[in-house]
Amino acid sequence: MSVGFSAIRQAATSFNTNKLNKIIDNLKYDADELAKMGLIMEAMKAKWERQDAGFERNRAGLERIETREERRAAQKWRMVQQQERDGMHVPA
Repeated sequence: MSVGFSAIRQAATSFNTNKLNKIIDNLKYDADELAKMGLIMEAMKAKWERQDAGFERNRAGLERIETREERRAAQKWRMVQQQERDGMHVPA
């Protein structure tokens, strides 16, 4: 009778070991997939940061153009004011 119990215990242990090995394999696969997803997410974040930096450069460029135009308009206004004071008004 102890031989039968021993065989059953060995079969059960073997079954549990196989089941645990499958669980471990699944966990390893999941960990690998999560690592891949992490790399993809990091790459996407880096891409978004580069795009944001590009948008910021474009915005800064537009602000410089706007400032330059404002300075030109102010310079033109000052020139007209100076000419009016000097009696040499030139129509704008």
